[in-house]
Amino acid sequence: MYVCTDCGNLFSQPGWSKGKEFCPACGSRNFIEAVYCKLCHEYYIPAADELWEYTEYCPDCVNSAEEQLREAILQLVDPDYIDLLRSEYDDLDYIMSGGTKKEQTKSEG
Repeated sequence: MYVCTDCGNLFSQPGWSKGKEFCPACGSRNFIEAVYCKLCHEYYIPAADELWEYTEYCPDCVNSAEEQLREAILQLVDPDYIDLLRSEYDDLDYIMSGGTKKEQTKSEG
């Protein structure tokens, strides 16, 4: 599947004319391969800095999973233990503060 970066049209095959591919809806030559999310079963456009980093889950599903993990930790783990876990697991601090794994990777790179 492809998605037009100009009009947002999702299509399986680009149009073809005079040796050039184009979006069948608007005629633009600006389109990229869409990425399929295994969880929500939707196609999405990766961010510009993620074009070559193929992931199996869309940003909305990743953010939702991290939020659910944050909520579960807050409900199930005593606050004193959360501080202990933060000192032992670098990722936990990002998750508990509302950050994402992708943000952590960018800040390290």
